[in-house]
Amino acid sequence: MVGLVIRARTAVGIFPSGSYVASHHVAPFTSVPGAMNDYVDLGSSAWAAAVSSGTPTNFGTALARAQAPNKVRLRAGEYGGPYTGNRWIPSFAAAATNSNPDNPLVFFTENPAAAVSVYGTPSLYSTLRKVGTPFGTDNPVLGVLDGNTRNHIVFDGFHVNEADALSAPNGGIFQLAATTGLQYRRCAITRGNGTLFYAAGHNANPFYAEGCINCAVLDCMLDGFVRRSDGVIHQNNSSLEVYNSTGLLVMNNDFQNFGYGLFQKESDNQWSTTGAYRYNRFTNGGLAINVQQGSLFECDHNLAIDVDTGFHGDGGPVTYAGGVRPPQVLNVHHDTYIIRSTPFITGGARGAIIIENGMQLRTSTMRDMIVYSRAGWADRHFQVDAGGSSSWGWNDWAVLNRNLYYREGGGTPTFMGLAFNGITGLVNWQTETGREANSIVSDPQFVNAAANDFRLASNGQAALTASSTGGRLGAFETGNEEIGRRANPVY
Repeated sequence: MVGLVIRARTAVGIFPSGSYVASHHVAPFTSVPGAMNDYVDLGSSAWAAAVSSGTPTNFGTALARAQAPNKVRLRAGEYGGPYTGNRWIPSFAAAATNSNPDNPLVFFTENPAAAVSVYGTPSLYSTLRKVGTPFGTDNPVLGVLDGNTRNHIVFDGFHVNEADALSAPNGGIFQLAATTGLQYRRCAITRGNGTLFYAAGHNANPFYAEGCINCAVLDCMLDGFVRRSDGVIHQNNSSLEVYNSTGLLVMNNDFQNFGYGLFQKESDNQWSTTGAYRYNRFTNGGLAINVQQGSLFECDHNLAIDVDTGFHGDGGPVTYAGGVRPPQVLNVHHDTYIIRSTPFITGGARGAIIIENGMQLRTSTMRDMIVYSRAGWADRHFQVDAGGSSSWGWNDWAVLNRNLYYREGGGTPTFMGLAFNGITGLVNWQTETGREANSIVSDPQFVNAAANDFRLASNGQAALTASSTGGRLGAFETGNEEIGRRANPVY
């Protein structure tokens, strides 16, 4: 958000195409769902025969023997694997020893579970399951925590039901850790039996990224991850948790029914750098985006629908906070935040956007945003909380301008900052901060807010021409953006 602006990458031209020609074929080993022998290595002859779709091998053989440039296709069905000590097979004994960014090892499914045309039809999924006693130590379904040899692997289209793959502490169901170029595309994590998911403990997440380099989560569905098994709603149990990673691209994903959506922080005095969170959709949850530490990040064209700080009671639906290494050099722009009026639980609501605990204002930019509260929203739209931010002062904020604030049905958006006590309107906010000179209170006139269509109607309203470039505010900058999963993604 500032002096140095990262121009966020699109996926086109960086990641290999999502259209694959299978070199090997995999099918569920038996007709028994969750059979342990889905993960037995059947040997070199079985792998050699798997070049024909008529003689597929099992998943365990593929995981043990596939190498780039293999493109391994999984049929629809259930694949069950055991818990083995503190590590769940796959072990990737030989996988990806010669992979590179232009020549990855690819495991792809017959029907990508999160694809718009597939999601919601479980019979089409390739589902991975765990069998046995849950909650070992660091038990990912795919990916491993240690080592840096399993690089440039693509997992495309896998499905996991959270009830079949409960994540252990520091595990994650899908993991990106100590690896380079690992990508999850069109994968879906769904709620077990329609219930909310409960984690085993701290740092248990559907997606967990730590120490990864140039990895990506693209066009995935994360549904229903809410709280730990002890009932606590905590940021370390976010749908996607990120620690000290470099060049992570999180783009065109759907987060829904969550307590915390995307959470980024440091680990062991290392922080995440040069990443991008773009074109993601957050629906029906608590804290959508929470950046506590990091540098050189682009956060843009995200859409948060019906998020409410009351869901978790800690920060705002969008929070930029700090710690030992507070966030700096961030470029937040063209996001749309729709704040709902009725939280799941009471208490904790402080504002739609929270800036707190030492964020480096002098190297931060927030522009071209829409912050829109549903009717009945009773809390403020923007708050700068006490903390290290005050040491910089408002005049050090690189850019805070050209944002739109609105209460559905009218009313005055309110703000609270360090320079004054209590809540105030936009005019006083502009005076006290020395910023937001071109920000406005105006109805953005969405196409159909009641139906969650937050494109801008073409009625000549201010939101169409109020951005820093004279164009549209909010996530739908051109009106043609695909927010959330794309219908036909090109990688």
